[in-house]
Amino acid sequence: MQVFSDVGLRRLGALLLGLCVATAAQAAASAGPELELAVRGGDTLIAIADRYLAKPTEWPQLQSLNKIANPRRLRPGSTIRIPFAWLREEAGKAEVVSVAGASVTVDAAPAAAGSRLSAGAVVRTGADGYATLRTHDGSLIALQPRSEARIASLGKFVNTDILSTFVHLISGRVEALVNKLNGQSRFEVQTDLAIAGVRGTRFRVAAAAASAEATARAQTEVIEGAVSFVASAAGPREAPVSVAAGYGSVTDDNGKPRPATALLPAPQIDAADALQERLVVRFRFPAVAGAGNYRAVVATDGEFRQGIADAAFATAEIKFGDLPDGEYFLRARSIDALGLEGRDAVFQFRLKARPEPPLASLPAPDGKLRATSASFAWATHRQAASYRIQIAEDEAFQRVVQEEAVTGAEFESRSLPFGDYYWRLRSIRAAAGGADPGPWGDMRKFSLRPPPKNPQPPEETGDSLSFNWTGEPGQTFVFQVARDALFSQMVEARQLAEAKANIVRPPQGVYYVRVRATDADGFVGPFTAPQRFVVINRVRDSGGANLSTGDGNPVLLQ
Repeated sequence: MQVFSDVGLRRLGALLLGLCVATAAQAAASAGPELELAVRGGDTLIAIADRYLAKPTEWPQLQSLNKIANPRRLRPGSTIRIPFAWLREEAGKAEVVSVAGASVTVDAAPAAAGSRLSAGAVVRTGADGYATLRTHDGSLIALQPRSEARIASLGKFVNTDILSTFVHLISGRVEALVNKLNGQSRFEVQTDLAIAGVRGTRFRVAAAAASAEATARAQTEVIEGAVSFVASAAGPREAPVSVAAGYGSVTDDNGKPRPATALLPAPQIDAADALQERLVVRFRFPAVAGAGNYRAVVATDGEFRQGIADAAFATAEIKFGDLPDGEYFLRARSIDALGLEGRDAVFQFRLKARPEPPLASLPAPDGKLRATSASFAWATHRQAASYRIQIAEDEAFQRVVQEEAVTGAEFESRSLPFGDYYWRLRSIRAAAGGADPGPWGDMRKFSLRPPPKNPQPPEETGDSLSFNWTGEPGQTFVFQVARDALFSQMVEARQLAEAKANIVRPPQGVYYVRVRATDADGFVGPFTAPQRFVVINRVRDSGGANLSTGDGNPVLLQ
């Protein structure tokens, strides 16, 4: 048996301690990034440990890691490696920049702009929620609807300019605009499957839990800069996928990032959509090849720090409702078969939809007026102090023939020649400094045609009376004779294909006749004004002619 002296035991203990420290140091060093610190004149390892380490008494680990023979004598200009895991860190704060919708919470309490967030805070957005956060390094994180994220870490290593920000995306989507970081600062968006790490860029990350239809997935899309995308469970030898600007990556069924894929091009928004004048804003554009869906974000600023709406669409038409009048920015993108969201189209637009135009009631759309004047009517709008009506000969309202301000809800034009016209309305709201006109309403078309001519006085032929009137090709008619001007005591009522009628001579008395025409296109015109005629006993003069009462009404003499 080997026997050790006290001195030998002390030396063996020191050797074993050194081996343990070296092993621990090497393990820690291989676990993550390191601070590379330049030694200054007069530095000692103990002083460096006091200045930087979370546990200064563990300076022997630092000595072993850097293979320093004498901790009290360091060579100025040499480099000391310190794993980030050993550094002393002071906590930072994040801030809620903006909140849209009523379903945004921080730690289950309603969120508000200006709220301060510490590490561990959980932010959730509902179906109509949208939140933008600013981290302690000045970077912005936008949580889109139906998302949940936890602020995993916000820190600054003491006596350094190194910042660390770690956000864990539990579900949903975030878009990050990361400030340019120094060489050793870190910003990561982590999911259960993968980690996207950057040093200064703009990128997106999405995470979805497993379901009956699909496996869990994570993805990233890079707009500017580059992202290192690696599986959360990746081993030390597994290289991350480098995703450059204009590319994206999504995890496969095994949770490993796929090779980077080029993002779809941005949709082409029509410049004519820069002014929106309806409560539902709409942007139609040509479908993007390879796109299955589209996503759009609306914000009040061009940097999209004040996001207020976010939605996905199945067709090449973007629609948002319930936005107040104002200036906005739209960010639209295509979504490919992998679910990667493409390049952004950024479009500025103005919404001026209020006060809304009144609902028109007369004339009906494509209505036909058989009259010498045109009557218009509409519903009143509670915000309108007055209205404006425009009548034009063309759909573009380049040839306006009449434009009038109206205080009520009806108007009659007596100056229009017969023809085809277009008309529209707008509401005028009283406002400080002058009137505030709303947008023009939808255009309506109508036709003004000559009114129907009254039937000619009846002619007697034996025991019958003959009526005729002027018609147009293709018209059919309703012919009525009654004992009263209200036509409640009907004597004759016929449907006719010709502009004439023969009836059996009625008994002596006063009668009224009227006609209504239906045009070949189905338009039903008004009845003519009631025409009065009188039937009396037959009295003939020597010539056998009918006589007249002299009041303009036809009289038959028997």
